Amino acid sequence: MVVESQRAMYQGQVIHAAVATAQKAQQEECQRVLLLGTPRLMADGFFAERLKFFGVQAEVPSAAHQADIGHILEQVGQGGDPAAPLAALKEVIRHYEGYDAVVPACGELSMLLSDETVAGMPILNPVHAQCDAALKMVLSDLSASS
Repeated sequence: MVVESQRAMYQGQVIHAAVATAQKAQQEECQRVLLLGTPRLMADGFFAERLKFFGVQAEVPSAAHQADIGHILEQVGQGGDPAAPLAALKEVIRHYEGYDAVVPACGELSMLLSDETVAGMPILNPVHAQCDAALKMVLSDLSASS
């Protein structure tokens, strides 16, 4: 059955969001990005190190702005109108103009930043990058098996 053969073909293959984002940044010729996420993501360096491996310099906001982002994430988690958290997030980002792109590396921030740009910088959405990479892998394998 086709579904079973496809499931077996992709079993164990992982497309990491950070790697897909780094590859997208390379395609877009982004060398320096503003990395946003949960306080832990911004502090632990894991996502930033994956980007760095691909030659993309990732920087995180100041400690005060990281705290602001944590508060924004709490607001989003409570539900309601996203206008206030979005405005607050855009205000944080405006302090960091001049990067090649903004990487909202958590789902809540990715959903808030649905525009293509903010403060004149493009958004490199890790969810989109990961999905694009998965789709390309599947389409490539399908065309190779035809």
